[in-house]
Amino acid sequence: MKTIFYFGSIFIFLGFVSCQPEKPTGEWQTVFNGENLDGWKIAVENPGSITVEDGTIKCNGERSHLQR
Repeated sequence: MKTIFYFGSIFIFLGFVSCQPEKPTGEWQTVFNGENLDGWKIAVENPGSITVEDGTIKCNGERSHLQR
C-alpha cells in the first residue's frame, strides 16, 4: 500500500512540475514595426478605418478590429 502511495505521489508531483509555464526571458517583443500593419489581420468589416500615420496605428471611421 505504501508503494502505491509513493508512486502515486511521484506521478502527481511530476504532473505538476511538467505543467509549469515557461519563464519569461524579460526581453521585449516588438508587435508593431511603426511603418505598416505587416503581421496583423484586419477585420473584413471596415478595413479602411485602421491606418498607420506618423508611426502610430490610427483608428478613424466605422468600427473595425485588428488581430495579431
